[in-house]
Amino acid sequence: MKKHEYDKILFRLIEIWRRLRNGEALVKKELAKEFNVSERTIQKDFNERLMSFLPIERIGKEYRVKKGYSLDKNLNFENELVVNILESISSSMGKKMSQMSKNLFKKLYNPREDFILSKMQIEDLGECIDKVKQIQDSIVNCKEISFYYNGKDRVARAYKIAIFEGFWYLYAQDRNDNRFKTFYIKNIEKLSTKDAVFEVDFNMLEKLDNALNIWFEPDGENFEVVLLANKNISKYFKRRSIGKYQKILNEFEDGSIKLSIVVSSKRAILHEVKKWLPDLLIISPEYLKQDMLSLIDDFRLQQATFSV
Repeated sequence: MKKHEYDKILFRLIEIWRRLRNGEALVKKELAKEFNVSERTIQKDFNERLMSFLPIERIGKEYRVKKGYSLDKNLNFENELVVNILESISSSMGKKMSQMSKNLFKKLYNPREDFILSKMQIEDLGECIDKVKQIQDSIVNCKEISFYYNGKDRVARAYKIAIFEGFWYLYAQDRNDNRFKTFYIKNIEKLSTKDAVFEVDFNMLEKLDNALNIWFEPDGENFEVVLLANKNISKYFKRRSIGKYQKILNEFEDGSIKLSIVVSSKRAILHEVKKWLPDLLIISPEYLKQDMLSLIDDFRLQQATFSV
């Protein structure tokens, strides 16, 4: 389907939903005439595109919002979709954070039946709210912080609070050695804010933005890795890039693809590739390919040991 056809469908769906929210009762035949489409198309709009996740009912020939639903008319279809996605994600953040999010969303719009399910699991940070607030203030005001972490007293310049694979980290410059590091927030103790201020290095923020996972190296040099994804998984890399600078280099007749990605750490890319074995392989650089093969051999050896 071409892009302008998607645009027409989206416009039609948004307009139908807007009018339903305003309390109108809509008839298939009249809508078909108005939008210059067949009644069958309008029927498909309702059955497959709207009624599957929105509170719409059919009474006789009329479609209307189900009775008992109080809808906030200040939210359009796109905003409503975004809010529902965020609400679904927040439900995976642990009991305390989830409840706080629900209370907030109730203030934003009238709750109704959810139509989006997120299986993203995010660590509950409820017990660390005060700590996070203090870190946030130091980031906004560019003030250094001190804390105790993994047996050492630290002084650091906080840049960002980041989530990697559902866990919360502080991305900061450790003033003990001036290296940029990630600190697991729940393990940060005796946090305090200092008077010293600092100037933000935006290049290091870009390093974080390009990170594949927690194993990235902020001070590492970027390098290119070429991968081969077989036909079983190639579609997933077409749908969503695993990194900001992913490029598809070739698509082969058997359905497999060759792609490249820019990373700052071999540990980071090995971590990603292991998720997809044996369907994703490293082609180059050669040393990284050999590291991957060694990991596979180690895994086979472990499997053989457990099976004995």
